[in-house]
Formats: sequence, C-alpha cells, structure tokens
Amino acid sequence: MESRTSKSLARVAVLRPAKASTSLLTGAGFDRHAHGTEHVAGSDIEFVQFPLQQICAPPDPDAVAHARARWVSGYYEWTIFTSARAIDAWLGGNPCAAVDIAAAAQTELLQALLKENMRVAVIGRATGHHLLQWGKNAEVQASLQHQSQEGLLSAFDRVGVSLHEARMLLPRAEDARNLLPDGLRARAATVDVVCVYVTKTNEDALADLITSLQRRELDAVLFTASSQVRVVLSVKGARDLLAQVTLGAIGQATRQTIEDARLKCSILPKEASFEALTEATEQYFLRRSAVSK
Repeated sequence: MESRTSKSLARVAVLRPAKASTSLLTGAGFDRHAHGTEHVAGSDIEFVQFPLQQICAPPDPDAVAHARARWVSGYYEWTIFTSARAIDAWLGGNPCAAVDIAAAAQTELLQALLKENMRVAVIGRATGHHLLQWGKNAEVQASLQHQSQEGLLSAFDRVGVSLHEARMLLPRAEDARNLLPDGLRARAATVDVVCVYVTKTNEDALADLITSLQRRELDAVLFTASSQVRVVLSVKGARDLLAQVTLGAIGQATRQTIEDARLKCSILPKEASFEALTEATEQYFLRRSAVSK
C-alpha cells in the first residue's frame, strides 16, 4: 500500500463488493488514484477501497427463475427491496448481476415492475432513489432515521397498509437477516424469500486489510454491510486491531453488528448511502482535527 500523503488528514478503509459498475462513492466528487485510493475533491481524507466481497450467483437459479415467472404473471402484490444491489440482481440490469438473463426476459421484468398494481417497498432513501432510476416509485419507505428492517416494518404500520394475506416477494442476499420476513408474516402476509445473489469473501483483500491495520496505516474502517463486520472479525486478533481505529457504519443494522462485538461505532450517516457515509467521515475527522489544535 502506498504511504500516506503529507497533507492527508486521515486514511480511511472503505469495505465494498469486489466489483462495481462505477466509482464506489458515486456523486461524491471523487477522483480515482492508484492502489484503489480515492480522494474527495477539496478534502484531505484518503479513502482506500478494499474489495472485501465477491458477488456470486445464487445457489438455486431455478428458484429465481420460478419467482420471476410468478412475478411477471402478477401473482405478487408487493415486492420488498432492501438494497440497490438486490434491485439490480433481480432485474438483471447490473454488470454484477448474479443471474444473467436475456434482453427479452429483462423487458418482461421491467414491464411487470412498472405496472400500477405492482406495489413496492424499500428499506431507505438510497434504495428508493435507485428504484426510481428504473422508473418506479416506492409506495412504502423506511424513515430517514430508521433505515433498517425494523424501520421498514414500522413504515408499514405507520401508513396503515393492510398486509393480511398479502402476497409479497423479497429478493435479497443469501445471508440477510430474517427479521423483516418474519415480521411481515407476523402481520399475516404471505412472504416468499428468494436469494438473488451470494457474497463470498475476497481473501486477498481481507489479508491486505489486516496487514494495513497491523502496520497502523489506517485511521478508520468503514463497513458498508453487517456481513463485512463478521468476515473481518473471523480473523484471529482482528477485534483488537479494529479497537485501535475509528469505525463507521453505513446504517443502523451494520452499526448494531459492530456494537454487538463490543466495539464502538463513531461514524453513522443520517441516511444509509455511500455519499452520506463519506460526508459523515469527513465531518468527523474535521471536528477531531479542530479539537486537537
């Protein structure tokens, strides 16, 4: 890893999937540099990308195809998206999509999405914004203060939508929590959960991260998924290394995973997006720098 520049206020590790169609921190004014380092325009923060996870095909592509067929037929009344990645994997429009589909099939999926009777709920504003790029508005969205599975359940309760015997589809990652589908079923909904992608550990990136922590080359580590926290903590001694740096989380569920490991999460953006996370990180280190002067 390259050494920190003399003007750098902080060097921050950003954990992310191994592939991304654009710069990880889209819209944040980043310029790409060597060794996976990105700089915010006008800032002294260095963000070092660690592609900690590979996005892989789901274990049961037939189950995905079956769910898509039912979705196109109009069987489902609601679709629940908990991430932009799940939207893209489901609709087949992302270069990282876990299941490739033909253009005609993708057109059918998009037409089904855009039907007026296709009701959609999303876990937060960033996911809702991504859905809008596909031409669809979310009918139910977790509040800005509670962008989590718990928050989405509360959003359903708040708007007063009846879920009694509602047929709902939840396309998601293999290792996602079951709190949301269990909560929807407790409200008498019929929920089909389909795995549309799997995340696997990029061992080389994990080793690079641990080495950087051991060498004290990092001031902070930003986690963008709870699964990343579990992956890093699976390494012997990693908890002690993480305790020596500032930790940040993209959202409340990831923060909770950090705190469940008896670690402190010091950076949490107001909304669960990469842009908000980088802005919150910059503000954190600017405040800390001002106090130390």
